[in-house]
Amino acid sequence: MTREERRESFVKWGTFIVSSVALVVACVRDPIIWTLRATIHEQLGAELAKYETISSASAKWAKRSDLGDELTKLLDHDLTIIQDAAAVARTNEVLLLDLARRLSLVETNFQDFRRDFQVSQKSGGRNAP
Repeated sequence: MTREERRESFVKWGTFIVSSVALVVACVRDPIIWTLRATIHEQLGAELAKYETISSASAKWAKRSDLGDELTKLLDHDLTIIQDAAAVARTNEVLLLDLARRLSLVETNFQDFRRDFQVSQKSGGRNAP
């Protein structure tokens, strides 16, 4: 065989082998892809099963949200009670201040009365026989 014939034979066999490999790949490509896809889906499903689902996460979030709302209501109730107690204390303070002012006036009037009584006793005692 001459060099030209070897080259031509090489090109023919090369074309045949490349075409055959391409044909085999084309025939086997879809089953391989479907197999890989199924394997990927199985792996993905297994990984997702390890983690919580969206619905369970939503349920947990809703439960936490409900607990937060309930805690907020309880704190609002406690705040209302504290505010009412503060208002009552302020009212009591105003009443006690008013009572103290009135008692002070009564004490002042009583002292004035007692002074006048003592003065009248002294002056009445002198006028008496």
